[in-house]
Amino acid sequence: MAYTKPGVEVTQVINNPTTTLITPDLYACVIGKGYWWQNPIWDNSDDALHNSVYGTLYENVELVVALSGINATHYDVADANSVVVTLLGRSGAATGVVSHLTKDTEFSVNTSTNVVTISGSIIAGTSDVKIGYLSNNINSEGFKTLESIADIKSEIGEPVTFNPLAFGTFVAMTNSNVATTTWGISGTQTVVTALPALETKEIYALAPMQNLSSGNITSYKTHCDSMSLAVNKKERTAYVNRVITWTGTPYGTTSSDLTTTAETIRDANAAFAAKRIFSNHPDVGYVLENRPIATIHPTWIQNNFDKSGEAQSAALTSINFVTYGLQAKLANDIKSGGVTYKAGTKITSTIWDTLVGDNTAWGEAESYTVYAPVPGFYQNAMYAGLRVGLNPEQPLTNIAGAGIDQIVGSTDTFSETQLNTIAAGGTFILNQANIVAPITCRHQLSTDMTSAQRRENSITSAVDFVAKFLRDTIDPYIGRSTISPAFLELIETILFGTGRFLKKEGRINDLRVVSIEQDSISPDTLNIEVDILVKYPVNYIRITLQY
Repeated sequence: MAYTKPGVEVTQVINNPTTTLITPDLYACVIGKGYWWQNPIWDNSDDALHNSVYGTLYENVELVVALSGINATHYDVADANSVVVTLLGRSGAATGVVSHLTKDTEFSVNTSTNVVTISGSIIAGTSDVKIGYLSNNINSEGFKTLESIADIKSEIGEPVTFNPLAFGTFVAMTNSNVATTTWGISGTQTVVTALPALETKEIYALAPMQNLSSGNITSYKTHCDSMSLAVNKKERTAYVNRVITWTGTPYGTTSSDLTTTAETIRDANAAFAAKRIFSNHPDVGYVLENRPIATIHPTWIQNNFDKSGEAQSAALTSINFVTYGLQAKLANDIKSGGVTYKAGTKITSTIWDTLVGDNTAWGEAESYTVYAPVPGFYQNAMYAGLRVGLNPEQPLTNIAGAGIDQIVGSTDTFSETQLNTIAAGGTFILNQANIVAPITCRHQLSTDMTSAQRRENSITSAVDFVAKFLRDTIDPYIGRSTISPAFLELIETILFGTGRFLKKEGRINDLRVVSIEQDSISPDTLNIEVDILVKYPVNYIRITLQY
Protein backbone atom coordinates (compact mmCIF):
# COMPACT_ATOMS: atom_id res chain seq x y z
CA MET A 1 0.00 0.00 0.00
CA ALA A 2 1.43 3.39 -0.97
CA TYR A 3 2.55 5.73 1.74
CA THR A 4 0.43 8.83 2.43
CA LYS A 5 1.55 11.77 4.52
CA PRO A 6 -0.67 12.37 7.57
CA GLY A 7 -3.28 15.03 6.91
CA VAL A 8 -6.95 15.80 6.36
CA GLU A 9 -8.67 14.83 3.09
CA VAL A 10 -11.87 16.59 2.00
CA THR A 11 -14.09 15.09 -0.69
CA GLN A 12 -16.74 17.34 -2.24
CA VAL A 13 -20.07 15.74 -3.12
CA ILE A 14 -22.79 17.66 -5.00
CA ASN A 15 -26.15 16.51 -3.67
CA ASN A 16 -28.21 18.78 -5.94
CA PRO A 17 -27.44 20.05 -9.43
CA THR A 18 -26.70 23.75 -9.92
CA THR A 19 -29.80 25.59 -11.09
CA THR A 20 -29.69 26.78 -14.68
CA LEU A 21 -30.97 30.37 -14.84
CA ILE A 22 -32.75 30.98 -18.12
CA THR A 23 -33.45 34.61 -18.90
CA PRO A 24 -36.92 34.87 -20.43
CA ASP A 25 -37.35 36.65 -23.74
CA LEU A 26 -39.88 39.47 -23.91
CA TYR A 27 -41.25 39.76 -27.44
CA ALA A 28 -43.11 42.59 -29.07
CA CYS A 29 -46.07 41.39 -31.16
CA VAL A 30 -47.33 43.59 -33.98
CA ILE A 31 -50.92 42.80 -34.99
CA GLY A 32 -52.44 43.91 -38.28
CA LYS A 33 -52.97 43.41 -41.98
CA GLY A 34 -50.07 42.78 -44.35
CA TYR A 35 -49.99 43.54 -48.06
CA TRP A 36 -47.77 43.05 -51.05
CA TRP A 37 -46.94 46.48 -52.47
CA GLN A 38 -46.38 46.33 -56.20
CA ASN A 39 -44.28 49.46 -56.54
CA PRO A 40 -45.09 51.19 -59.87
CA ILE A 41 -41.48 52.38 -60.10
CA TRP A 42 -40.14 48.83 -60.42
CA ASP A 43 -38.94 47.96 -63.92
CA ASN A 44 -36.60 45.00 -63.41
CA SER A 45 -37.37 42.75 -66.36
CA ASP A 46 -35.12 40.04 -64.87
CA ASP A 47 -37.17 39.80 -61.66
CA ALA A 48 -40.79 38.78 -62.16
CA LEU A 49 -41.75 39.85 -58.66
CA HIS A 50 -40.25 43.32 -58.98
CA ASN A 51 -41.28 44.44 -62.43
CA SER A 52 -44.39 46.62 -62.79
CA VAL A 53 -44.23 47.04 -66.58
CA TYR A 54 -47.08 45.31 -68.43
CA GLY A 55 -46.12 43.17 -71.40
CA THR A 56 -48.49 44.89 -73.88
CA LEU A 57 -48.15 48.48 -75.05
CA TYR A 58 -50.93 51.05 -74.77
CA GLU A 59 -51.83 52.23 -78.30
CA ASN A 60 -54.41 54.91 -77.52
CA VAL A 61 -57.26 52.41 -77.48
CA GLU A 62 -58.88 50.74 -74.48
CA LEU A 63 -56.50 48.26 -72.88
CA VAL A 64 -57.64 45.57 -70.44
CA VAL A 65 -54.85 44.57 -68.05
CA ALA A 66 -55.07 41.41 -65.92
CA LEU A 67 -52.97 42.15 -62.87
CA SER A 68 -51.67 38.60 -63.01
CA GLY A 69 -49.82 39.87 -66.06
CA ILE A 70 -47.98 42.33 -63.82
CA ASN A 71 -47.22 39.85 -61.03
CA ALA A 72 -48.28 36.23 -61.42
CA THR A 73 -47.93 35.62 -57.66
CA HIS A 74 -49.35 38.80 -56.13
CA TYR A 75 -52.29 40.08 -58.13
CA ASP A 76 -55.25 39.91 -55.72
CA VAL A 77 -55.80 43.66 -55.50
CA ALA A 78 -56.84 44.65 -51.98
CA ASP A 79 -58.31 48.06 -52.69
CA ALA A 80 -59.18 49.77 -55.95
CA ASN A 81 -58.04 53.07 -54.43
CA SER A 82 -54.49 51.76 -54.12
CA VAL A 83 -54.06 51.24 -57.87
CA VAL A 84 -51.86 53.71 -59.77
CA VAL A 85 -51.28 53.68 -63.53
CA THR A 86 -48.53 55.45 -65.48
CA LEU A 87 -47.97 55.62 -69.23
CA LEU A 88 -44.41 56.02 -70.51
CA GLY A 89 -44.52 57.29 -74.09
CA ARG A 90 -42.47 55.49 -76.73
CA SER A 91 -43.67 56.72 -80.14
CA GLY A 92 -45.87 59.30 -81.90
CA ALA A 93 -47.30 62.15 -79.82
CA ALA A 94 -46.57 60.10 -76.71
CA THR A 95 -42.82 60.05 -77.27
CA GLY A 96 -40.97 61.07 -74.13
CA VAL A 97 -44.14 61.82 -72.18
CA VAL A 98 -45.08 60.48 -68.74
CA SER A 99 -48.80 60.41 -67.98
CA HIS A 100 -50.09 59.68 -64.47
CA LEU A 101 -53.65 58.53 -65.03
CA THR A 102 -56.70 59.46 -62.98
CA LYS A 103 -58.77 56.67 -61.50
CA ASP A 104 -62.41 56.42 -62.67
CA THR A 105 -61.91 58.85 -65.55
CA GLU A 106 -58.85 57.37 -67.30
CA PHE A 107 -58.81 53.89 -65.79
CA SER A 108 -61.11 51.64 -63.74
CA VAL A 109 -60.47 48.71 -61.41
CA ASN A 110 -62.46 45.51 -60.95
CA THR A 111 -61.41 44.00 -57.63
CA SER A 112 -63.46 40.86 -58.26
CA THR A 113 -61.59 39.91 -61.42
CA ASN A 114 -58.34 41.77 -60.61
CA VAL A 115 -58.50 43.64 -63.88
CA VAL A 116 -57.56 47.24 -64.68
CA THR A 117 -59.14 48.80 -67.76
CA ILE A 118 -57.31 51.78 -69.29
CA SER A 119 -59.49 54.09 -71.36
CA GLY A 120 -58.77 54.89 -75.00
CA SER A 121 -57.92 58.30 -76.47
CA ILE A 122 -55.59 59.38 -73.69
CA ILE A 123 -52.46 60.06 -75.76
CA ALA A 124 -51.64 59.14 -79.36
CA GLY A 125 -48.79 56.80 -80.17
CA THR A 126 -47.58 53.89 -78.10
CA SER A 127 -46.69 53.79 -74.42
CA ASP A 128 -45.35 51.38 -71.86
CA VAL A 129 -47.80 50.70 -69.05
CA LYS A 130 -46.67 50.62 -65.41
CA ILE A 131 -49.13 49.66 -62.66
CA GLY A 132 -48.80 49.66 -58.91
CA TYR A 133 -51.23 48.38 -56.26
CA LEU A 134 -51.64 46.81 -52.84
CA SER A 135 -52.35 43.09 -53.00
CA ASN A 136 -53.77 40.88 -50.28
CA ASN A 137 -50.78 38.88 -49.10
CA ILE A 138 -51.73 35.54 -47.54
CA ASN A 139 -48.04 34.93 -46.79
CA SER A 140 -48.30 37.51 -44.02
CA GLU A 141 -51.15 35.77 -42.19
CA GLY A 142 -50.86 34.03 -38.83
CA PHE A 143 -48.07 34.03 -36.27
CA LYS A 144 -44.47 34.67 -37.28
CA THR A 145 -41.15 35.43 -35.64
CA LEU A 146 -39.05 37.74 -37.79
CA GLU A 147 -35.40 38.58 -37.24
CA SER A 148 -34.46 41.05 -39.98
CA ILE A 149 -35.73 43.61 -42.47
CA ALA A 150 -35.23 40.98 -45.15
CA ASP A 151 -37.63 38.72 -43.22
CA ILE A 152 -40.22 41.51 -43.17
CA LYS A 153 -40.00 41.95 -46.93
CA SER A 154 -40.21 38.24 -47.69
CA GLU A 155 -42.82 37.25 -45.08
CA ILE A 156 -45.08 40.31 -45.04
CA GLY A 157 -44.22 42.80 -47.77
CA GLU A 158 -42.45 46.10 -48.38
CA PRO A 159 -42.31 48.17 -45.14
CA VAL A 160 -43.98 51.25 -46.60
CA THR A 161 -46.16 53.44 -44.41
CA PHE A 162 -49.38 52.29 -46.05
CA ASN A 163 -48.61 48.62 -45.37
CA PRO A 164 -49.59 48.49 -41.66
CA LEU A 165 -48.18 45.15 -40.52
CA ALA A 166 -44.94 45.45 -42.48
CA PHE A 167 -44.16 49.03 -41.47
CA GLY A 168 -45.25 48.47 -37.87
CA THR A 169 -42.92 45.47 -37.64
CA PHE A 170 -40.13 47.53 -39.16
CA VAL A 171 -40.64 50.24 -36.53
CA ALA A 172 -40.78 47.72 -33.66
CA MET A 173 -37.66 45.92 -34.87
CA THR A 174 -35.78 49.19 -35.40
CA ASN A 175 -36.37 50.10 -31.75
CA SER A 176 -35.81 46.67 -30.21
CA ASN A 177 -32.91 45.34 -32.30
CA VAL A 178 -34.20 41.85 -31.52
CA ALA A 179 -36.56 39.38 -33.14
CA THR A 180 -40.15 40.63 -33.41
CA THR A 181 -43.29 38.52 -33.58
CA THR A 182 -46.31 39.34 -35.74
CA TRP A 183 -49.88 38.25 -36.16
CA GLY A 184 -51.16 38.85 -39.68
CA ILE A 185 -54.94 39.04 -39.62
CA SER A 186 -56.89 37.20 -42.29
CA GLY A 187 -60.41 36.79 -43.59
CA THR A 188 -62.90 38.51 -41.31
CA GLN A 189 -60.42 38.81 -38.44
CA THR A 190 -59.71 42.18 -36.88
CA VAL A 191 -56.95 43.37 -34.57
CA VAL A 192 -59.38 42.54 -31.75
CA THR A 193 -60.86 39.23 -32.89
CA ALA A 194 -57.31 37.96 -33.45
CA LEU A 195 -56.58 38.14 -29.71
CA PRO A 196 -57.83 34.62 -28.79
CA ALA A 197 -55.37 33.15 -31.28
CA LEU A 198 -52.53 34.81 -29.35
CA GLU A 199 -53.42 33.21 -26.02
CA THR A 200 -50.99 30.33 -26.53
CA LYS A 201 -48.09 32.51 -27.67
CA GLU A 202 -45.19 33.60 -25.50
CA ILE A 203 -45.31 37.31 -26.27
CA TYR A 204 -45.28 40.44 -24.12
CA ALA A 205 -45.84 43.91 -25.64
CA LEU A 206 -48.81 44.05 -28.04
CA ALA A 207 -48.99 46.70 -30.76
CA PRO A 208 -52.24 46.76 -32.80
CA MET A 209 -51.95 48.48 -36.18
CA GLN A 210 -55.18 50.42 -35.96
CA ASN A 211 -56.53 53.41 -34.06
CA LEU A 212 -58.82 51.75 -31.52
CA SER A 213 -62.22 52.69 -30.18
CA SER A 214 -62.91 52.62 -26.44
CA GLY A 215 -64.60 49.23 -26.81
CA ASN A 216 -61.61 47.77 -28.63
CA ILE A 217 -59.18 49.09 -26.03
CA THR A 218 -61.33 47.45 -23.35
CA SER A 219 -60.94 44.17 -25.25
CA TYR A 220 -57.16 44.57 -25.10
CA LYS A 221 -57.38 45.37 -21.39
CA THR A 222 -59.43 42.21 -20.78
CA HIS A 223 -57.00 40.12 -22.81
CA CYS A 224 -53.88 41.44 -21.04
CA ASP A 225 -55.40 41.11 -17.57
CA SER A 226 -56.62 37.59 -18.27
CA MET A 227 -53.35 36.37 -19.78
CA SER A 228 -51.39 37.87 -16.87
CA LEU A 229 -53.29 35.83 -14.27
CA ALA A 230 -51.18 33.27 -12.39
CA VAL A 231 -53.15 30.41 -13.93
CA ASN A 232 -52.50 31.58 -17.51
CA LYS A 233 -48.78 32.36 -17.08
CA LYS A 234 -48.56 34.81 -20.00
CA GLU A 235 -47.91 38.27 -18.55
CA ARG A 236 -48.37 40.94 -21.20
CA THR A 237 -49.06 44.61 -21.87
CA ALA A 238 -50.52 46.58 -24.78
CA TYR A 239 -49.71 49.90 -26.43
CA VAL A 240 -52.75 51.48 -28.03
CA ASN A 241 -53.66 54.69 -29.85
CA ARG A 242 -57.01 56.43 -30.12
CA VAL A 243 -58.21 59.29 -32.28
CA ILE A 244 -58.43 62.67 -30.54
CA THR A 245 -61.94 64.03 -30.06
CA TRP A 246 -61.50 67.74 -30.65
CA THR A 247 -63.54 70.62 -29.34
CA GLY A 248 -63.46 73.27 -32.06
CA THR A 249 -61.14 73.14 -35.06
CA PRO A 250 -58.35 70.54 -34.75
CA TYR A 251 -54.90 72.03 -34.07
CA GLY A 252 -56.17 75.59 -34.53
CA THR A 253 -58.63 75.91 -31.66
CA THR A 254 -58.79 78.53 -28.93
CA SER A 255 -57.11 78.01 -25.58
CA SER A 256 -60.51 77.29 -24.04
CA ASP A 257 -61.28 74.65 -26.70
CA LEU A 258 -57.86 73.05 -26.22
CA THR A 259 -58.44 72.83 -22.47
CA THR A 260 -61.78 71.11 -23.08
CA THR A 261 -60.11 68.73 -25.55
CA ALA A 262 -57.41 67.94 -22.99
CA GLU A 263 -60.07 67.13 -20.40
CA THR A 264 -61.86 64.85 -22.87
CA ILE A 265 -58.65 62.92 -23.58
CA ARG A 266 -57.91 62.66 -19.86
CA ASP A 267 -61.35 61.31 -18.98
CA ALA A 268 -61.42 58.83 -21.86
CA ASN A 269 -58.12 57.23 -20.83
CA ALA A 270 -58.83 57.34 -17.09
CA ALA A 271 -61.95 55.24 -17.72
CA PHE A 272 -59.78 52.18 -18.51
CA ALA A 273 -57.89 52.27 -15.19
CA ALA A 274 -55.59 49.49 -16.41
CA LYS A 275 -51.93 49.17 -15.47
CA ARG A 276 -51.30 47.02 -18.57
CA ILE A 277 -52.72 49.50 -21.10
CA PHE A 278 -50.53 52.34 -22.35
CA SER A 279 -52.60 54.77 -24.41
CA ASN A 280 -50.20 56.96 -26.34
CA HIS A 281 -50.88 60.46 -27.67
CA PRO A 282 -51.14 62.09 -30.23
CA ASP A 283 -53.02 60.33 -33.02
CA VAL A 284 -50.96 61.29 -36.06
CA GLY A 285 -47.34 61.63 -37.11
CA TYR A 286 -45.10 62.05 -40.14
CA VAL A 287 -42.55 59.67 -41.64
CA LEU A 288 -39.78 60.61 -44.08
CA GLU A 289 -40.31 58.42 -47.12
CA ASN A 290 -39.52 58.24 -50.82
CA ARG A 291 -42.82 57.57 -52.59
CA PRO A 292 -44.16 57.24 -56.14
CA ILE A 293 -45.73 60.55 -57.09
CA ALA A 294 -49.25 59.11 -57.38
CA THR A 295 -49.14 58.03 -53.73
CA ILE A 296 -48.55 61.53 -52.34
CA HIS A 297 -51.86 62.90 -53.61
CA PRO A 298 -54.01 63.81 -50.56
CA THR A 299 -56.92 61.62 -51.68
CA TRP A 300 -54.68 58.59 -52.25
CA ILE A 301 -53.21 58.97 -48.76
CA GLN A 302 -56.64 59.26 -47.18
CA ASN A 303 -58.11 56.32 -49.07
CA ASN A 304 -55.29 53.98 -48.21
CA PHE A 305 -55.75 54.39 -44.46
CA ASP A 306 -59.53 54.33 -44.66
CA LYS A 307 -60.04 50.66 -45.48
CA SER A 308 -63.48 50.17 -44.02
CA GLY A 309 -64.37 47.55 -46.62
CA GLU A 310 -61.44 45.28 -45.87
CA ALA A 311 -60.66 42.59 -43.32
CA GLN A 312 -60.33 45.05 -40.45
CA SER A 313 -64.11 45.69 -40.84
CA ALA A 314 -63.30 49.21 -39.66
CA ALA A 315 -61.10 51.99 -40.97
CA LEU A 316 -57.48 51.82 -39.85
CA THR A 317 -58.13 55.35 -38.69
CA SER A 318 -61.07 57.74 -38.64
CA ILE A 319 -58.73 60.70 -39.00
CA ASN A 320 -59.65 62.75 -42.06
CA PHE A 321 -56.21 63.77 -43.25
CA VAL A 322 -57.60 66.08 -45.94
CA THR A 323 -59.95 67.94 -43.60
CA TYR A 324 -57.27 68.25 -40.92
CA GLY A 325 -54.74 69.55 -43.45
CA LEU A 326 -52.44 66.57 -42.93
CA GLN A 327 -51.07 66.28 -46.44
CA ALA A 328 -47.63 65.01 -47.38
CA LYS A 329 -44.94 67.69 -47.04
CA LEU A 330 -41.97 68.28 -49.31
CA ALA A 331 -38.70 67.25 -47.70
CA ASN A 332 -36.64 69.45 -50.04
CA ASP A 333 -37.04 72.65 -52.03
CA ILE A 334 -38.56 71.91 -55.45
CA LYS A 335 -39.13 74.16 -58.46
CA SER A 336 -42.17 73.26 -60.55
CA GLY A 337 -44.30 75.29 -62.96
CA GLY A 338 -42.01 78.26 -62.48
CA VAL A 339 -42.64 78.26 -58.74
CA THR A 340 -40.19 77.22 -56.02
CA TYR A 341 -41.85 75.25 -53.25
CA LYS A 342 -39.90 75.27 -50.00
CA ALA A 343 -39.22 72.20 -47.90
CA GLY A 344 -42.15 71.68 -45.55
CA THR A 345 -44.75 72.81 -48.10
CA LYS A 346 -47.91 70.73 -47.85
CA ILE A 347 -48.74 68.93 -51.10
CA THR A 348 -52.35 69.89 -51.66
CA SER A 349 -54.21 68.54 -54.69
CA THR A 350 -53.48 71.84 -56.48
CA ILE A 351 -49.75 71.64 -55.82
CA TRP A 352 -49.79 67.95 -56.75
CA ASP A 353 -51.32 68.88 -60.13
CA THR A 354 -48.51 71.40 -60.58
CA LEU A 355 -45.84 68.86 -59.73
CA VAL A 356 -47.27 66.30 -62.10
CA GLY A 357 -48.58 68.49 -64.93
CA ASP A 358 -50.79 67.09 -67.68
CA ASN A 359 -47.75 65.56 -69.37
CA THR A 360 -44.44 65.53 -67.52
CA ALA A 361 -41.25 65.10 -69.48
CA TRP A 362 -39.81 61.63 -69.44
CA GLY A 363 -36.95 61.50 -67.01
CA GLU A 364 -38.54 63.73 -64.39
CA ALA A 365 -38.99 62.28 -60.93
CA GLU A 366 -41.35 59.33 -60.70
CA SER A 367 -41.03 59.66 -56.93
CA TYR A 368 -40.51 62.34 -54.33
CA THR A 369 -39.01 62.31 -50.86
CA VAL A 370 -41.69 63.64 -48.54
CA TYR A 371 -42.84 63.65 -44.97
CA ALA A 372 -45.93 61.45 -45.25
CA PRO A 373 -48.73 61.63 -42.66
CA VAL A 374 -49.45 58.39 -40.80
CA PRO A 375 -51.88 57.37 -38.04
CA GLY A 376 -50.56 57.31 -34.50
CA PHE A 377 -50.85 53.55 -34.19
CA TYR A 378 -47.29 53.23 -35.48
CA GLN A 379 -46.29 54.77 -32.15
CA ASN A 380 -47.63 51.55 -30.59
CA ALA A 381 -44.96 49.60 -32.45
CA MET A 382 -42.26 52.13 -31.58
CA TYR A 383 -42.71 51.82 -27.82
CA ALA A 384 -43.53 48.11 -27.83
CA GLY A 385 -40.18 47.67 -29.57
CA LEU A 386 -38.38 49.88 -27.08
CA ARG A 387 -39.95 48.06 -24.14
CA VAL A 388 -38.64 44.66 -25.17
CA GLY A 389 -35.33 46.01 -26.44
CA LEU A 390 -34.40 47.70 -23.17
CA ASN A 391 -33.88 46.10 -19.78
CA PRO A 392 -37.29 45.58 -18.15
CA GLU A 393 -36.51 47.94 -15.27
CA GLN A 394 -35.44 50.76 -17.64
CA PRO A 395 -37.98 53.61 -17.56
CA LEU A 396 -39.26 54.82 -20.93
CA THR A 397 -39.67 58.43 -19.82
CA ASN A 398 -37.47 60.70 -21.98
CA ILE A 399 -36.31 57.71 -24.05
CA ALA A 400 -36.21 58.54 -27.76
CA GLY A 401 -37.89 56.27 -30.28
CA ALA A 402 -37.15 55.77 -33.97
CA GLY A 403 -39.35 55.22 -37.01
CA ILE A 404 -41.65 58.24 -36.62
CA ASP A 405 -40.03 61.53 -37.61
CA GLN A 406 -42.60 64.12 -36.53
CA ILE A 407 -45.70 64.20 -34.36
CA VAL A 408 -48.70 66.52 -34.56
CA GLY A 409 -51.10 67.37 -31.76
CA SER A 410 -48.83 67.18 -28.73
CA THR A 411 -46.24 69.74 -27.59
CA ASP A 412 -46.85 71.63 -30.84
CA THR A 413 -50.52 72.14 -29.97
CA PHE A 414 -51.12 71.95 -26.22
CA SER A 415 -49.61 74.07 -23.45
CA GLU A 416 -47.69 72.50 -20.58
CA THR A 417 -50.72 72.89 -18.32
CA GLN A 418 -53.01 71.25 -20.89
CA LEU A 419 -50.53 68.39 -21.36
CA ASN A 420 -50.55 67.88 -17.59
CA THR A 421 -54.34 67.64 -17.77
CA ILE A 422 -54.08 65.00 -20.50
CA ALA A 423 -51.43 63.07 -18.53
CA ALA A 424 -53.56 63.09 -15.38
CA GLY A 425 -55.85 60.52 -16.98
CA GLY A 426 -52.96 58.12 -17.54
CA THR A 427 -51.94 59.16 -21.07
CA PHE A 428 -48.61 58.07 -22.52
CA ILE A 429 -47.76 61.42 -24.19
CA LEU A 430 -45.04 61.76 -26.80
CA ASN A 431 -42.90 64.90 -26.90
CA GLN A 432 -40.98 66.59 -29.68
CA ALA A 433 -39.14 69.83 -28.97
CA ASN A 434 -39.11 70.80 -32.66
CA ILE A 435 -39.66 69.11 -36.01
CA VAL A 436 -36.07 67.84 -36.21
CA ALA A 437 -35.78 66.77 -32.55
CA PRO A 438 -36.16 63.12 -31.51
CA ILE A 439 -39.54 61.90 -30.28
CA THR A 440 -39.53 61.01 -26.60
CA CYS A 441 -42.00 59.81 -23.99
CA ARG A 442 -43.10 62.62 -21.65
CA HIS A 443 -43.99 60.18 -18.87
CA GLN A 444 -44.36 56.38 -19.10
CA LEU A 445 -47.91 56.33 -17.75
CA SER A 446 -50.44 53.52 -17.82
CA THR A 447 -54.13 54.33 -17.61
CA ASP A 448 -54.14 53.32 -13.92
CA MET A 449 -52.94 56.33 -11.92
CA THR A 450 -53.81 55.00 -8.47
CA SER A 451 -50.18 54.46 -7.42
CA ALA A 452 -46.63 54.71 -8.72
CA GLN A 453 -46.45 50.91 -8.82
CA ARG A 454 -49.43 50.71 -11.17
CA ARG A 455 -48.82 53.75 -13.35
CA GLU A 456 -45.12 53.31 -14.21
CA ASN A 457 -44.43 51.17 -17.26
CA SER A 458 -40.99 50.04 -16.07
CA ILE A 459 -42.30 48.77 -12.72
CA THR A 460 -44.92 46.62 -14.45
CA SER A 461 -42.40 45.24 -16.94
CA ALA A 462 -39.80 44.56 -14.23
CA VAL A 463 -42.28 42.65 -12.03
CA ASP A 464 -43.54 40.75 -15.08
CA PHE A 465 -39.95 39.84 -15.94
CA VAL A 466 -39.30 38.56 -12.40
CA ALA A 467 -42.51 36.49 -12.53
CA LYS A 468 -41.46 34.89 -15.81
CA PHE A 469 -37.90 34.40 -14.52
CA LEU A 470 -39.03 32.64 -11.33
CA ARG A 471 -41.47 30.46 -13.25
CA ASP A 472 -38.76 29.38 -15.71
CA THR A 473 -36.34 28.69 -12.86
CA ILE A 474 -38.68 26.58 -10.69
CA ASP A 475 -40.63 24.85 -13.46
CA PRO A 476 -38.04 22.07 -14.09
CA TYR A 477 -38.70 20.72 -10.57
CA ILE A 478 -42.45 20.31 -11.06
CA GLY A 479 -43.57 16.64 -11.04
CA ARG A 480 -40.04 15.27 -10.69
CA SER A 481 -39.57 15.83 -6.99
CA THR A 482 -41.36 15.01 -3.74
CA ILE A 483 -42.08 17.49 -0.98
CA SER A 484 -39.66 16.95 1.88
CA PRO A 485 -37.58 19.10 4.23
CA ALA A 486 -34.66 18.68 1.88
CA PHE A 487 -36.73 19.83 -1.11
CA LEU A 488 -38.00 22.86 0.79
CA GLU A 489 -34.42 23.75 1.59
CA LEU A 490 -33.48 23.27 -2.06
CA ILE A 491 -36.21 25.62 -3.26
CA GLU A 492 -35.21 28.22 -0.70
CA THR A 493 -31.61 28.00 -1.90
CA ILE A 494 -32.70 28.35 -5.53
CA LEU A 495 -34.84 31.37 -4.75
CA PHE A 496 -32.01 32.94 -2.79
CA GLY A 497 -29.62 32.44 -5.69
CA THR A 498 -32.16 33.71 -8.17
CA GLY A 499 -32.68 36.82 -6.09
CA ARG A 500 -28.94 37.48 -5.95
CA PHE A 501 -28.73 37.07 -9.72
CA LEU A 502 -31.63 39.44 -10.40
CA LYS A 503 -30.19 41.97 -8.00
CA LYS A 504 -26.72 41.71 -9.53
CA GLU A 505 -28.12 42.11 -13.03
CA GLY A 506 -29.99 45.23 -11.93
CA ARG A 507 -33.50 43.96 -12.59
CA ILE A 508 -34.61 44.66 -8.99
CA ASN A 509 -33.11 46.07 -5.79
CA ASP A 510 -33.72 42.96 -3.70
CA LEU A 511 -35.63 39.68 -3.41
CA ARG A 512 -36.41 38.08 -0.07
CA VAL A 513 -38.06 34.74 0.65
CA VAL A 514 -40.72 35.32 3.30
CA SER A 515 -42.06 31.78 3.63
CA ILE A 516 -42.15 28.34 2.02
CA GLU A 517 -44.70 25.86 3.29
CA GLN A 518 -46.75 22.88 2.21
CA ASP A 519 -50.41 23.68 1.66
CA SER A 520 -52.55 22.24 4.45
CA ILE A 521 -55.47 21.43 2.14
CA SER A 522 -53.65 20.48 -1.08
CA PRO A 523 -50.57 18.61 0.15
CA ASP A 524 -49.06 18.44 -3.34
CA THR A 525 -48.83 22.24 -3.42
CA LEU A 526 -46.12 24.53 -2.09
CA ASN A 527 -47.07 28.05 -1.00
CA ILE A 528 -44.17 30.44 -1.42
CA GLU A 529 -44.19 34.12 -0.56
CA VAL A 530 -41.46 36.33 -1.95
CA ASP A 531 -40.97 40.06 -1.42
CA ILE A 532 -39.23 42.07 -4.11
CA LEU A 533 -37.99 45.65 -4.00
CA VAL A 534 -38.51 47.23 -7.40
CA LYS A 535 -36.56 50.11 -8.86
CA TYR A 536 -38.49 53.35 -9.00
CA PRO A 537 -37.86 55.79 -11.85
CA VAL A 538 -36.41 59.18 -11.02
CA ASN A 539 -39.42 61.29 -11.99
CA TYR A 540 -39.03 64.32 -9.77
CA ILE A 541 -36.09 66.16 -8.23
CA ARG A 542 -36.94 68.98 -5.85
CA ILE A 543 -34.28 71.61 -5.27
CA THR A 544 -34.54 74.30 -2.62
CA LEU A 545 -32.38 77.34 -3.12
CA GLN A 546 -31.49 79.14 0.08
CA TYR A 547 -29.96 82.57 0.08
